[in-house]
Amino acid sequence: MRDDLNFETRTREIPIWCLFFISPTRFVFEIANSIQIQVWSIVFLALSACLLILDEVFHYRSWPRGVLLGFIWLIPASRIVEIGYAFLADAFGYIAGQPKRRKLTPVQRLQLLGISYVETSLNFALIYLSFPSSSFHLPISSSMQAWYFSWMTVTTTGYGDFTPQTDLARFSCMVEVGIGLMLIVIAVAVYLSAKQNTFPATDSELLSSDAKSENDICPR
Repeated sequence: MRDDLNFETRTREIPIWCLFFISPTRFVFEIANSIQIQVWSIVFLALSACLLILDEVFHYRSWPRGVLLGFIWLIPASRIVEIGYAFLADAFGYIAGQPKRRKLTPVQRLQLLGISYVETSLNFALIYLSFPSSSFHLPISSSMQAWYFSWMTVTTTGYGDFTPQTDLARFSCMVEVGIGLMLIVIAVAVYLSAKQNTFPATDSELLSSDAKSENDICPR
């Protein structure tokens, strides 16, 4: 029997056949149904980093349009959708009082958020590398430039040395900023929730704790 503390719950809001077209990676995760979410995230973090480095060899922008679109849909776009959906659904479920989708400790949640944050920047860097050179006022011509621009975007720093010039590039930047802000907000919420849980939850527990402290100091 598996330990449900480390496994993601199944996606109930989207039919499985539709999930394949929206996010192939999530579809595989659902079919396998026995993969730890932490392991799944680390594997794709490493894969995204390797694919970004390999652009120096394969030059994805030069690939045939159909092959390039298939590659983007299969991995980076799929993972972006999966990460955004998973954390957003988790947050709305928590607000609605539903059982947590992931039964993880606060530390594990923060670790998963950090991994997803970095992976999101890598996946968007892969997408930017696939855009035509004219998509930015200064062409993004290397893996490091793509990741640099993606990191400046997801962290909302925006130095302005690279700026999008086409609607598709601008829309991609808007999506990345939105996901980045969402992950930061959820990370802060997880941290504050963990801090609150270190204190008694009710007045009766607080009074009980005070009484116990007084007995420890002044034993009868």
